[in-house]
Parts: sequence; structure tokens; C-alpha cells
Amino acid sequence: MKKVSFIFIVLLLLVLVRAGWAQGQKFYVEIPYEEVRNQIIIKAVVEGIEGRYIIDTGAPSCITNSRLMKSPRKEISGKAIVDAHGREGYMRQAAMETFIVGGINFAGLPVLVMDEGHLIEVFGVDGIIGNNILSFVVIRIDSKRKVVILTDNAEQFNINPRASLKMVPNNQNQVFLNINLGNGASEQIMFDTGSGSFYELNEPSYDDLKEYSSMQTLSTGYGSLGVGATGAEQASKKYRVKIGDFRIGIGKFANVVTETMIGPCSRIGARLLDYGIVTIDYPNHYFYFEPFEEGSVDMYRKNWNVDITLAGDQLVAGCVWDSARKEGLEGGEQVVSINGKHVGKVNPKEVLTSDIMKLEGDEATLVVIGNDGKEKKVKMRKE
Repeated sequence: MKKVSFIFIVLLLLVLVRAGWAQGQKFYVEIPYEEVRNQIIIKAVVEGIEGRYIIDTGAPSCITNSRLMKSPRKEISGKAIVDAHGREGYMRQAAMETFIVGGINFAGLPVLVMDEGHLIEVFGVDGIIGNNILSFVVIRIDSKRKVVILTDNAEQFNINPRASLKMVPNNQNQVFLNINLGNGASEQIMFDTGSGSFYELNEPSYDDLKEYSSMQTLSTGYGSLGVGATGAEQASKKYRVKIGDFRIGIGKFANVVTETMIGPCSRIGARLLDYGIVTIDYPNHYFYFEPFEEGSVDMYRKNWNVDITLAGDQLVAGCVWDSARKEGLEGGEQVVSINGKHVGKVNPKEVLTSDIMKLEGDEATLVVIGNDGKEKKVKMRKE
């Protein structure tokens, strides 16, 4: 009996130490990651089952409905949410007895449960490692080495102090920063690795910043560009802009082109990792960006005047810009042919995880089905 009691106490202590490891114990782990269309995917073990999870600094931790079905029956509650496009929704919530990332067990972690068939499943993942896990650690993402590092102490990285930005307090453990847009303009943005873009400008910020000389409006469009937790972004008027001087700490970027979107805040996305190492010291509220190269990076690129996007199992003209609207496109038309190649039903996984929609050159011919139900041939071009 004494032997059984002793073993039980030892096991209990091991569980308690493991559960609290990320909250006071010293640790350093390197985890290799896979990148799929700017999504950072690592392996984690949840309740004894290894799976693939996207690291998303802009969201709470989640599991897919498919992954939930593999767990023992759980008590499910509900939680109100606001998605990336500012729309309110409702998601189920469950507690995971074990959620092990890099050997660190975040025991009893509450996670949101995605609806059955959620679009995220096309990435072949079981869920999201979000800010309610990351808030206990220092996380470093190194795109050259393709590793995510979790540790308790940022000092071991010997980071240049000039590379630091103080994080703006946020009750959802999201990473908010004040960045410099040149000529006296500045903006508070969220660093969101769930976004595959470099920079996304929300509409209220555009209204506040458009009069600054550092921001130039290039074109006006109408349509939808993105998908959030509650579905596709609502169609709206858009602006394509160029920012001459864009700075994140000591990182300098010139001629950043972006498009406005509906959402509660502007975002810096995972493409920032193409240009440097990011370290987030959540416990001490510091963000570090260390550029791979000195000097300013010229980000200018031409953009298509039609943004082709996914709607169910079809391709559609998601957002249509000025010059394409003059050719009769309104946005939302189904695309049936690109450069003479028929486009029927598409595989969402192929569209979202590969370059299937990548077009060569600066011009292409589309055939679309207009709102009158008739086919229409139009030119799309980069500008």
C-alpha cells in the first residue's frame, strides 16, 4: 500500500511539474516547421494523438471537429468570438487534458472547436496553436532554419536591443505594436501569423492615414478578398494603396502595396518572416524583428486588376478594380475559363495550398458568367 501511494504521489508531482513547466521552469526547445502558403505548421500531441497544428498569433487555440471526434467524449460549452473580419460568431469550446508542444504540456487548455468541414482542414491540420498557449512563453520563428523555438528567456538570443518594440497591452494576448509609416504617420497593428500577407490595412486606418503624403491611393475596387472564422469577408469597397516608408523597429521597407479590408485592426502577417527573425517575449511584452539584411527592402510589385478567389468549389472574381470594372466586371462572377483553359469545379485544397491560380505574364483572358447568366470574355492585367 505504501509503495502504491508513493508511486501515485511521484506521478502526481510529475504531472504538476509538466503542466506548470511553461509557467516558471527553465526550458528551451526547437521544433522544425513546415510552411504551406505562408502558414507555419508544427507537430503537437493532444491527448495522446500526434497531429499538425498551425501557429497563429492572432487567434486562440482551436481544434477541428474531426480531431474532436477522436478524443473521449467531452463537456462542450459555447463562446462568443469576433473573427478576422470583425464579424461576431459563436463557437463550441472544450478543455484538453493534455496539449503537448515541443515536450511542454499545457494541461487543461480550453480550445475552441471549429465547425464540421471548416476550410482550415484543407491544410491537413488538426487545429491551431494560438495565443492562449503562446502567452506563457518566448517564441522565436526563424524562416532560414525553418524552426520555431520555445523558451522561458529571450536573453539567450543576444538580440540587438534596437530591434525591440514594446507590445501594446491587450486582454486577449494578441501582439499589438505601434509602427512608423513615414512623414509623421503611425499605426497600431497586430502581428498575426495566421495571415499569409505582409501587411493588411483595415478601413478605419485607411481613413485616418490617407491624407498623409507617405500613403498613395493607387486604385479603387469592389468585392471580397478573404475568409475568416465565420466565412468569407463581406463584399465592400476597397482601396489599393502604396506606402513609401514602412518601418517595424529597425526593419525598413519601401513602396509597400496593400489593399484595405474589413476587420477590427490592421495586420502584419507571416510574410514578414521572409525578411527577418521574429521573437515574441510574451511574459515581458516585447516584440523583436531582426532583419536578415541591412537597408531598406523595396516591396513594390504590380497587382492584377481582378483578384480571383475561391467560393465553395468554384473560382470567382472576388475583388474587381477600376480598370476591370470599366470592362464590365462587377465582382462575384464565376470564372469558367482562364487563357482558354476551362475551369470547372476546383479542389479547395489545391487552390489554397498550391500555386494553381498563379498566372504568368502581365495579361490574361477570362471568361466569366455574368449576373445575367451569360458568358462574357474580359481582359485582366497587372498594373
